[in-house]
Amino acid sequence: SPPAPAANLVFDTGGEAGAIRLRREDTSLHAAGQWQDGQWRIVFQRPRHAAEGRADVDLDEGGFIPIAFDVWDGNNGEALQRYSLTPWYWLVLQPHADRARGLGLPLVVGLGVLLLGGLGLRRWRARP
Repeated sequence: SPPAPAANLVFDTGGEAGAIRLRREDTSLHAAGQWQDGQWRIVFQRPRHAAEGRADVDLDEGGFIPIAFDVWDGNNGEALQRYSLTPWYWLVLQPHADRARGLGLPLVVGLGVLLLGGLGLRRWRARP
């Protein structure tokens, strides 16, 4: 098991040299991890759209977003330019569900059933 708790940090990299720079003031990334049975399970959370003035990737709904992770294993001597890279995956975000629209259909159907039931009951009582 890991000797110290994991940390989540945001880095910038780019260019042919691949220089890695830590974003010291960036708190936009939140991560929660759990070490169990020799594996990490991690959930990442960050804003879908980049803050103004930042060159981050916007996570738009419905589009294919390529994603990979750099992983540093300090127990294995990995630091700075020595790390593991996961394969590239495609992330597709589903659009947000419109709650008002989701509740509208059941309400309309329920009111329709009540209305038709009331009309049927009225016709039944009106029979001689």
